Amino acid sequence: MVEGTVVGREGSQAAVPLVGVAVVVKGSLRNHAVTDLQGRYSIRVPSSTDTLQFTYLGYKPLERVVGSRTRLDVEMLSESQQVDAVVVTALGLTRKEKSLGYAVSTVGSEDLNNTVTNNWLNGMAGKVAGLNFDTSSAGPGGSIRVTLRGEGSLSYNNNTALFVVDGVPIGNGMEGNSTSGSYESDDAPIDYGNGAGDINPEDVESISILKGPAATALYGSRAANGAVIITTKSGRQQRGIGVTYSTSVTFDKAGYWPDFQYEYGAGDFRKTTINTGHTSDGLSPDEYSFYTVDAEHSDTGVRIPTFHSRYQFGEKINGQMRYMYASYDPETDTYTRLPYEVCDWYKGFFRTGVTYTNSVAIDASDGRGSQLRLSIKDTRNDWIVPNTGFNTQNISVSASSKRNKWIEASVKMTYYRKNSDNLPVGGYSNSSPLKTLLWQPVSASVDDAYREWASGRLVDYYSGADTSMKLINGSMDNPYFIVYECLNTQSRDRVYGNASVTGHIIPDKLSLTLRSGLDFSNDFRTQQKPQYTHAYLDGMYREQTIRSLEINNDFLLNYHDTFGDFALSASFGGNNMVYKYSNIRLTAQQLEEPNVFILQNVNGTLDFSSVRRMKSINSFYGFVSLSWRDMLFLDITGRNDWSSTLAPGYNSYFYPSVSASVLLDEVLGLKQKAAWIDMLKIRGSWANVGNDTEPYQLLAAYSNSSVFTGAYTLPSSTKNMRLKPENVESWEVGVEGHFFKNRISFDVAYYDSETTDQIINVPSDWATGASSMVINAGCVRNNGVEVAMHFRPIEHRNWSWNIDVNWSKNWNELVELAPGVNVWQLNASNTIGSKVFIYAYPGTELGRIYGYGLQTAPEGAFYYDEQGRKIDCSGQDIVDAETGNPILDGTNLKDLGSIYPQWKGGFTTSLRYKNLSLTASFAASYGGKAYSLTNSILSYMGKLTNSLEGRYDGLVHPGVNVAEDGTYSKNTTITTDAVDYYNTVVYPRANTESNVFDTSYLKMKELRIEYALPRSLCAKTKIFQSASVSFFATNLFCITNFPQYDPEVASLSGSSLYRGVETGAYPMVRSYGFSLKLGF
Repeated sequence: MVEGTVVGREGSQAAVPLVGVAVVVKGSLRNHAVTDLQGRYSIRVPSSTDTLQFTYLGYKPLERVVGSRTRLDVEMLSESQQVDAVVVTALGLTRKEKSLGYAVSTVGSEDLNNTVTNNWLNGMAGKVAGLNFDTSSAGPGGSIRVTLRGEGSLSYNNNTALFVVDGVPIGNGMEGNSTSGSYESDDAPIDYGNGAGDINPEDVESISILKGPAATALYGSRAANGAVIITTKSGRQQRGIGVTYSTSVTFDKAGYWPDFQYEYGAGDFRKTTINTGHTSDGLSPDEYSFYTVDAEHSDTGVRIPTFHSRYQFGEKINGQMRYMYASYDPETDTYTRLPYEVCDWYKGFFRTGVTYTNSVAIDASDGRGSQLRLSIKDTRNDWIVPNTGFNTQNISVSASSKRNKWIEASVKMTYYRKNSDNLPVGGYSNSSPLKTLLWQPVSASVDDAYREWASGRLVDYYSGADTSMKLINGSMDNPYFIVYECLNTQSRDRVYGNASVTGHIIPDKLSLTLRSGLDFSNDFRTQQKPQYTHAYLDGMYREQTIRSLEINNDFLLNYHDTFGDFALSASFGGNNMVYKYSNIRLTAQQLEEPNVFILQNVNGTLDFSSVRRMKSINSFYGFVSLSWRDMLFLDITGRNDWSSTLAPGYNSYFYPSVSASVLLDEVLGLKQKAAWIDMLKIRGSWANVGNDTEPYQLLAAYSNSSVFTGAYTLPSSTKNMRLKPENVESWEVGVEGHFFKNRISFDVAYYDSETTDQIINVPSDWATGASSMVINAGCVRNNGVEVAMHFRPIEHRNWSWNIDVNWSKNWNELVELAPGVNVWQLNASNTIGSKVFIYAYPGTELGRIYGYGLQTAPEGAFYYDEQGRKIDCSGQDIVDAETGNPILDGTNLKDLGSIYPQWKGGFTTSLRYKNLSLTASFAASYGGKAYSLTNSILSYMGKLTNSLEGRYDGLVHPGVNVAEDGTYSKNTTITTDAVDYYNTVVYPRANTESNVFDTSYLKMKELRIEYALPRSLCAKTKIFQSASVSFFATNLFCITNFPQYDPEVASLSGSSLYRGVETGAYPMVRSYGFSLKLGF
């Protein structure tokens, strides 16, 4: 019998007893123990040659030979002090971090669960160098597009990172309801969420971010853009049963608003408007009136003509009384003057959203090699837009068993369910409440809009029963009508997971793993438009069913051995992937009976759309890792894929990679010379990987004609039997160091990547029978620098302070396109009526904004001032000498800047005093441009403070006048019409230049304050093992020059997110919440 005490130490803190440490005799399934409240244990040991193993979550495992001792006290060290940290890499292989020849970043479970958001990926924002998010602001789904180290492919959707859960790839795509963009579309896209958002972050143990192709080469073509490797939690190590319950409530508020103006009210004081019947006395403009009030109803006994506008270029507010929208009472048919003011026409529409989350996890172990974990999570969300939100449920099971040294088996399976009675439409479209809100007159409040809808007057307006004036004009729908009656439902079921069996042919040396993974989803959606909906006067109903199935079957043979100073690890495996997809959409464009939403109620024939795809990839791969004295490391990998999407002779492609690392502290003996050096490593890697293509790009297929029954249409694109996979060649070098017992560490990497043989559609002559053809062409290059640093300035028994900083910069260049192709467009569906273009020209970034702006004086232009001095006026605005307005150039496109930031960074700090901790996370970005449609609409209607100058006495626009002889002079003309100045020249949508802004920002992404009850106090309750309560908040501040909402916003177009153009976004949300976590 051996007994003893186990204590734990974190840094320089005093050692404390550890409760619940698992103590087992190595190789035995029967001899085990668990430490008590004082850290004591007692265990029966069969032989003095036996070894005791000590394991405890968060601490480095220990092994001690018993020998002749009957008492064995041990001290365990926190994992934060380890240099030999272990990370999960490709294929689920665990490797010592110090041995890797490429960059890997890790994110722990706590980082993901600091706050509760609608998409857990937000928890990684600003915490990993080189990790980029394009975020949707189109609804509670909060889709996020994830890329690593820039955009490499001209095929936009081929640039996203691969997501892998427990060694098996899962889908992370977005599936839209249409292919339309989010600008002026009657069938605008809806954000249903991205695939990775289905994961329960409370089930995640850790995440490894594999950034370069060398790190992901074993995944072949699917991971050419990096991979996010997710390891989920398993059952507990020590014997027993544990239960964890957590609950949280999160409040979401629209926290950021445009700079609205409140000095002038509704109206249109444009001179051309005033002079066409709105000067009753012949001298001054008529007073504002929403209605025409006849003499009988007027308080003055004089008829008051309507002088109303949705613009906010009206009278200066000075306590006057006017006939506002709410002045008319339809019950009494009377009009009452009300204060002329700016009503709550916008902000009041958005409510405080709330999300309730409850979860319970049960984990168990018999202490003899079998583990079980079951978790259930329920989330209920009511979003900031009325009558929108969703409910989700996650059920996960993890079970593993190793009954002897020869074989072990495991299964991990998750079921996910999402239901929504209504998801809002975003963007600037008639199916979105945002467009109507932007055009809402300031003389009416959102409460007025609500009453107009709730009273049923809308139906009376359209039927002709009510002839009074409608609040929202005929080209748009009431915002409450949209969110309460134009419903977009979703019912999503998903099952993903894997089962594996590992046979240890030679224990601790040779093993064979067989694994099968599944990812199946069924997404059923409906859309309904009631009678009198704009663009659907007879109503509309649609049903859409999207199914996807991916099955991965693989084997992996692993060998480990040592030969003197050398250690060898080798693996050989194979994979078969089968992917099936279907998207069936049935639409009744007109309904026979009003507001009966079933397909059988169609007036005419159903519109039918069906897409089916199938794809298969067979692979063999190998991996060899060789190390010498645990200081020199060399890795070689190779993978060969055979893809069904490419033709025989072109469908086989081999992907190699090589990486190496050298521990300088060991090779140069630095530890003996400087004990404060824990590790100093240099590394390098090279890889060649690629992307295959979508199914059915080889042979042309005919389509059914929608015009002529029984006829077929030719394909618009010529297919290509000789397509090859895209090729990505990259290399990377880096240096990594840890000092002062991990109190200071850094990681610096430089990478270079070039993507060639791009699979793209290029224009072709119609003489070929098609407008485009699919070819291999084009080259894109990315190179960049990534820096990550960690500091632990304070580490004491009662105090600790940690700081993490990261910074990254990417240089992106389109090197070449196909012969005869001079430009590549990225935003074909969101051009704001052909006014904003995201183009890429060879020699520039893969995405710059081009658009129209004001005419400017050419290079070398000049004029002479009053003193006769020659003044250079190159680039100054040209101003019309008669009107004082600058001149809009609608012919020549201007290069307005790159859509990508020059650099991005993140800062996270955590401070602990005893059991009270505070964590704060910040993210920053510098550079990059985006067009804001919201700014254009609000500005040219006079609703923002940027249109106050010059009302109504005019202003002098800085610039020059051009005489008939071509000479220039300084402009001194005062604008003759301030309304016309802002409305038609400076801020209209056509003036792209005035509505493009810098997207640099500094955000406080997260704040969390948590208090954990002392373990000793919990133990005294004999109920709880642990208990903690926390307060958290997100987006507490955002410092930016981007004028409207979130500078990180991207716009939906079909099933993709595109940066550079904001087409009407919902406000950026600031969240506050509380959580309680109990362990039993």
